[in-house]
Amino acid sequence: MLTPLQVGRFRALIRPFSYTDHLIETAGPRRRAMVARLRELAIA
Repeated sequence: MLTPLQVGRFRALIRPFSYTDHLIETAGPRRRAMVARLRELAIA
């Protein structure tokens, strides 16, 4: 489990990159899993 500090650092790294609808629609299994995890963490 990530600490709040780790979550904040992770968000700061990821936030500049936004997943467009096209990237999500054409995603393979690994990208879908990454997007799902980012959504769980309320990042994407």
